[in-house]
Amino acid sequence: TEEPARRANSIIEAAQFAIEDAAEPLSLSDVLDRVPRYGKAPGGKRPGWLLSNLMSAEKHRFQSVKWRGRKRWWLANKAVPEED
Repeated sequence: TEEPARRANSIIEAAQFAIEDAAEPLSLSDVLDRVPRYGKAPGGKRPGWLLSNLMSAEKHRFQSVKWRGRKRWWLANKAVPEED
């Protein structure tokens, strides 16, 4: 895969970049897989739990949506894309 042109200043910014670049809502595991591309990754024994908590606290940035029958993360200030 190609290296993205932008680098994140935080894990939260990396999560935002991952969702923006995907242009569709992502599962937590997809976000977790993609954040290292932007130079960040949550650490610890439970990185998914940490990332979920961080994203949940950023209500002005992220929203949890149901998309294609599953819970996904999407941008708070954007309409959810149509499901194809």
